[in-house]
Amino acid sequence: MGEHDLVIASYSLSFLDMREALLKMDRLAKRQVILYWFAGVPSWERIRVDLYPRIFGREHVRRALRPDPSIDLFMN
Repeated sequence: MGEHDLVIASYSLSFLDMREALLKMDRLAKRQVILYWFAGVPSWERIRVDLYPRIFGREHVRRALRPDPSIDLFMN
């Protein structure tokens, strides 16, 4: 893959080797790498929580099903 002026990664930060993935993006970008991710509760978590009672007829009692705000932080 050749170099590009700009590398954009959107909702794609679930790499097994995050360091290598970020370094590869940096190598391929002549100017800039833009990482786009979510802040707060992602839509797929909200859907999962909303669907559980409709499927099982009751609220789920485990904390694991309650969405919590999350954040990923990368510094350079």
